[in-house]
Amino acid sequence: MITGKTSQLKKGFKNLAETVKFVAKIAEDKKAGYIKIIEVGPRLVITDYFILISVSNTRLASSIAEEIGQSLKKYGLYALNINGKNEGNWILMDYDEFVVHIFTDEYMQYYDLERLWRDAKVLLPRAAKKEEKAIDKKPGKASAGKHPNQEDSV
Repeated sequence: MITGKTSQLKKGFKNLAETVKFVAKIAEDKKAGYIKIIEVGPRLVITDYFILISVSNTRLASSIAEEIGQSLKKYGLYALNINGKNEGNWILMDYDEFVVHIFTDEYMQYYDLERLWRDAKVLLPRAAKKEEKAIDKKPGKASAGKHPNQEDSV
């Protein structure tokens, strides 16, 4: 796909698919609960892949974000922008050609990016081939349609 983006691929990666698989492997090694790579390039001009990662808590989200950032720097890849790192419920790391979304389980269920991109091609690296867990079946999930920080009314 030809876009206005400049290629960030540096030494060590044959192509962009290999790069996003590397990121997924980092998340798997750090014990992320759920990992999925979605190819959004054919429908979205600003990036080619979303890497969706779900974790059980904000500390793990921050740890995975830090590890991804440090590991990619070794290959000369730097995030253009990182949002949400202080709070940790949804950390977004923009690497131009791919965007890493690290969610706590509650936020992943609430924002449900997979539903929005359900017709996009899914690239499943070895790191994410383990059995997918149903996010909504885990304890402590937000009610459907309710923001995770929203209190129940009495």
